[in-house]
Formats: sequence, C-alpha cells, structure tokens
Amino acid sequence: MPASQPMQPRQPARDPNSLIQMLMRAFNEEVFAADFTISDQSREHVRQMVKKGVKELIKSTTQNHQVEQAEKDIRGFARRMIIVAKAAGRTELKETDYFSAFSFLCPLWPFC
Repeated sequence: MPASQPMQPRQPARDPNSLIQMLMRAFNEEVFAADFTISDQSREHVRQMVKKGVKELIKSTTQNHQVEQAEKDIRGFARRMIIVAKAAGRTELKETDYFSAFSFLCPLWPFC
C-alpha cells in the first residue's frame, strides 16, 4: 500500500487566463444579478482593468486572501457601475458608468 502524500494547502491559480476568467465571471454575476446588461465598450474597459489587476496579482505572491480580495473588489466595482446607471435611469452599463465608478473607487487594489 503506497504511503499517502500529505495534503498541500490549496494555492490560487497563477495562470493569468484562469484569474481573468474568474474575475470577469464575478463581475458578470453582479451585473446579471441586478438584471442589467453591459455595452461592448464598457465590457472591454472592465476586461482591460481586470487584465491589469491580474498582472499585479501575479507579480505579488498571489495568496488566497489576495485573490479573494480582488474578487470582492471587482464585485464592488460592478455594483458601483450599477448604482451610477440606475441614477441615470438605465439598465445597461455604459462607458460613462465605467469611468464614473473608476474615478469614485480608484485606487482599488489590484486594479488601479
């Protein structure tokens, strides 16, 4: 009977694509939960911000708590965009909502 290996603590993925997908999924979940849509231009701004954040995450040690904080922060960013769009009477997130949330929340680690 082979000796079992001790369990290693689970480390977050260091694969940039996996981190980007995870953070974009978190962002999209907030948008869809609020029954909102997002323009292509606004989604691209968010994606570029997420890519920048992932670069920062990978530069650091990428501990579980850092990945969890990044996910929490991107969800908060989505909620801020939704607040701005609601105030304008819209249910679609636009570029102006992105820039308004960005200027309100940044600096927001690891994204800006």
